[in-house]
Amino acid sequence: MSNFLLASIGRKFMMSITGLFLLVFITVHLALNLLLIIDDSGELFNLGAHFMATNPLIKIMEPILGLGFIVHIIWSVIITYQNWRARPVKYDKQNLGASSTWASRNMFILGGMVFAFLVLHVINFFYVMKFAPHSMETVVIDGTTMENGYKLVS
Repeated sequence: MSNFLLASIGRKFMMSITGLFLLVFITVHLALNLLLIIDDSGELFNLGAHFMATNPLIKIMEPILGLGFIVHIIWSVIITYQNWRARPVKYDKQNLGASSTWASRNMFILGGMVFAFLVLHVINFFYVMKFAPHSMETVVIDGTTMENGYKLVS
């Protein structure tokens, strides 16, 4: 198995698997955030956020998802460095548009931008909701007291 991960196809496989973690995260995150559009009162969003915060499956998947993020980021840095090292001298003539798209040639830069947004998002929302819930207002919906995530997001 270790030889597979060191081969080019193994590295790409690892990036694709960890990329699936990112897709699952984005899909669930988008679905929850769409609740902000559906209901202006914030009740639906708060119910969804409370469900996500108290669901045992989500509590198990959260650190696995975080590990997937970290592995994806580390592998991308390693692969990009190896690619740069493999071709230290650039080609004399480049016809980049013929063989690849701009986005595929600049994945490392685009990933860095996503990473910067992720750090800001974690600081502004995730950290406050997970580690400083006492600083948030609470709301009672259907007899259940929960943090008012809608107010924080809005």
